[in-house]
Amino acid sequence: MSSRVTTRAAYNLAMREMTIARGQWYDTQEKLITGRKINRPSDDPAGNAQAVRLRSSIDKNETYQNNASRGKNWLLQADTALQSMSSIVARGREIAVQMANGTRNAEERQYVANEVDGLLEFAVQLANSKVDDEYIFGGNQTIIAPFDAAGNYTGDNAIRLVETGDGVQTPIAIRGGDAFAGTSGGENVFQILTDLATALRANDETGIRDAAGDLGDMHDQLGLYIVDTGAKLSRVEKAATHLEELYERFMTNLSDVEDADMFETASNLTLQEAMIEKLASATARILTPSVMDYMR
Repeated sequence: MSSRVTTRAAYNLAMREMTIARGQWYDTQEKLITGRKINRPSDDPAGNAQAVRLRSSIDKNETYQNNASRGKNWLLQADTALQSMSSIVARGREIAVQMANGTRNAEERQYVANEVDGLLEFAVQLANSKVDDEYIFGGNQTIIAPFDAAGNYTGDNAIRLVETGDGVQTPIAIRGGDAFAGTSGGENVFQILTDLATALRANDETGIRDAAGDLGDMHDQLGLYIVDTGAKLSRVEKAATHLEELYERFMTNLSDVEDADMFETASNLTLQEAMIEKLASATARILTPSVMDYMR
């Protein structure tokens, strides 16, 4: 009787150890398949909480990176438009200076007035520049063109902002009404070109000369906005670089928290398989009746 009790106890102990070993083997196999050491919160409650926080930070970081990328595209397009507008103004001034010369006649001035009309039309197109179907010079008005065919401004006076960090608002545009139409004081490129075309057709030498001076001031005005746009672009690019660095840091930390060491995991699986085989052999020996059992 004592022998049977001892055998049963040994068998029960072996089976408990086998159950534990198989459970560990299943957990290790899951880690090897998924590549993660945390596959459910119960695997590591503290580590899982840290992983949740890191994923939240990564999600916000990705949003900020998208905002910075959008801002960069807006400012690059704004810079291109401003540079092109500056070229239009320079060409307009060149025409005005040439046509202000007393040796020019009415026919010549009439002819180049058509070119000025083309410059005006192109200027309006540039002022209505878009990125991804959004107008970039109309403030918060991005769906409707901020300038009509005559260059009248219909947008608002807001400066578009994007969030590039927790509580960090970064400007990604300039006030188109101020830059091109002088809505807060300053020169109006559309009015100047319109006045120049009118003066050319009227053979008005004084009017042409006045337009030349105004276009010179307009060129200087655009230069200030080109510098301002460059500064904003630099700020957005620095924010983007910082966000990329943070993203890499978050991803590394997340990997440290939840990713399994594949070499160590494979080694553990091999050791656990060996342990299971050893326990299976031991259990088999316990269950094999001996000659003494029969004699009793």
